[in-house]
Amino acid sequence: MKSIVIYNKFASIEKAEKRIVPIKESFRKHNIEAKFFFAENAQLAFQFISDTDLTQFDNIISVGGDGTLFQVVNASMAKAPEERRPIGVIPLGTGNAFCRDLGLKPNDYELAVKAIKQGVTKQVDVGVFRTGEHNLYFSNILGLGFVTDVAKTANKLKLLGKISYTLGVLYHVIFLKPFDVTIEYDGKKVEREVIFVEVSNTRYTGSDFIMAPNAIINDGLLDVTILLNTSRSKILRSLPKIFTGTHIHIKEIETFRAKQLKITTEQPKTLTTDGEIIGATPIDINCLPKELDFIINDV
Repeated sequence: MKSIVIYNKFASIEKAEKRIVPIKESFRKHNIEAKFFFAENAQLAFQFISDTDLTQFDNIISVGGDGTLFQVVNASMAKAPEERRPIGVIPLGTGNAFCRDLGLKPNDYELAVKAIKQGVTKQVDVGVFRTGEHNLYFSNILGLGFVTDVAKTANKLKLLGKISYTLGVLYHVIFLKPFDVTIEYDGKKVEREVIFVEVSNTRYTGSDFIMAPNAIINDGLLDVTILLNTSRSKILRSLPKIFTGTHIHIKEIETFRAKQLKITTEQPKTLTTDGEIIGATPIDINCLPKELDFIINDV
């Protein structure tokens, strides 16, 4: 087996860089030949994959967080289908939301390398959205409004680890900014005053938030979660429910599933996409069913 490994040495405030020796040893222990590329930034990771002939490898491995995986997914989607390779994840970032739906555990690189050696894959849906002149792809989530504000703050507080997302939520509850949104999906249309809109391919977002508890990564549908305008006190009382996914049952939450969506806002709203802050409304989103193969933990 031969892997190409994209390694974000700055994931989780350089924690990933300190783990390179045991990770390399784990690859050797499992008799996996690996070529490592150390990414100084996201653009370099994307460019390296774009310039590499992936057909000489059995898989491509993302080492870092959701942002690193975002680059691997987008670079893979830029390749012709016959050039793409199954994607593996060694989750060492702050959020690591996507890895949970692959049966992996955040920061457990031994489990991830064992899964790579085992080689069991699953075809996974990919979301594609158009912002400006660009098409971008996501495997986990796309959000706007409050969730983007929280993501921005969490990025600044990465040194604090998983609690950075919770602190981001508490901080931005103070500065709530409801906005009007129009969502057209699968022949339907909704107009709402909202605090956030989150489009999910997987169950988790951030660190431990179960944003879309019913999401399935290969059902050909995206799960949309909307928080309608409500009071700060109601948000704070409901916050613990997002750790169990039971928040979807409160009356201020609206959910539905869609194959394609168009989201427009009166003023452009910045997007958060798989750990990256990139793009703005208006956007068109489509679900590409079972578009990429991912390595899963099947133990």
